[in-house]
Amino acid sequence: MAVEAIEDHPWERVHTVGDFHDRPRSGASDFDGTPYFYAGVFDESADEWLNRYVLTPLPLDVFEKVMEKWALWKRWRDAFDRGETTMETFPGFSEDRPRMKQLSAEIAHAHELLQTSGLSFQATGHFRRADRDVRPPRPGGVMAPWIVRWSRVS
Repeated sequence: MAVEAIEDHPWERVHTVGDFHDRPRSGASDFDGTPYFYAGVFDESADEWLNRYVLTPLPLDVFEKVMEKWALWKRWRDAFDRGETTMETFPGFSEDRPRMKQLSAEIAHAHELLQTSGLSFQATGHFRRADRDVRPPRPGGVMAPWIVRWSRVS
């Protein structure tokens, strides 16, 4: 399996982080300036995450839903971090939950259809915090701003 040199690729914006284990494992980011789903590949036999991801193109209408859901979740998380709400309200405010549920179902359905389109491919990803030189640093994990360099695996 050949991998392109990662330093030959530009840093791309990470729009969302759905799962985080040492680094982003799923969400939405750009690849060549276009939004994609990214999903980390887990090696069951080695019981570890690989530095490999499945990238699937995101149509604009689906990307807008992803970003709307992210904004609703981020609003809740910001309030949680300020101590204005508790884990009992997770994953969002009660007034946002019906919309979040609807968006989640629509995004999952679209993702399922897109994965069978034959347009997905694997890439290695080098993630870096976009604010790593900012002092004081912001909290890490899903709330940190991230950038990524993708390198297609052929």
